[in-house]
Amino acid sequence: MTKFTDLQSIKILSDLNDTILKRIEKITNIKTFKAGDYIFRENQFADSLYAVIEGKITLELNINSSSQCRIKDVFPCESFGISAIVDTGKRSYIADAYAVEDSKVFCWEGGQLERLLYEDHELGFLFMRNVAKVLKRRLRDTRAQLAEGLCAIQ
Repeated sequence: MTKFTDLQSIKILSDLNDTILKRIEKITNIKTFKAGDYIFRENQFADSLYAVIEGKITLELNINSSSQCRIKDVFPCESFGISAIVDTGKRSYIADAYAVEDSKVFCWEGGQLERLLYEDHELGFLFMRNVAKVLKRRLRDTRAQLAEGLCAIQ
């Protein structure tokens, strides 16, 4: 597959036409991570948005200094690091992200992506609508995890 073909498979980029995808392709980088490598850490400055091409990434919250809680596994076609484009304040990641398997990911520098979204309002709307869909799904999943944990306590 080519980079462009891989971009077409990323859920957060669904609904975007080829002309828009070609603009995104220009600011797209590819990074590789070995199993066990951290992509970012909780509270670190959120500078990039990512999407998995190959492999598996886990998002994990630090409960305390010796305990972590896995909140999501991110598979091919899914994105993570959304704080890089939706956090208008401190811009910090809200979880750790690390490669569970050797992984290849797309990487977009948040500032470059944000400029592109501001320059092209149609792109900005469609892209942020897809971000909202991702966040809604994750909120629903987190709510289900929380309810499951609460029910187990009773």
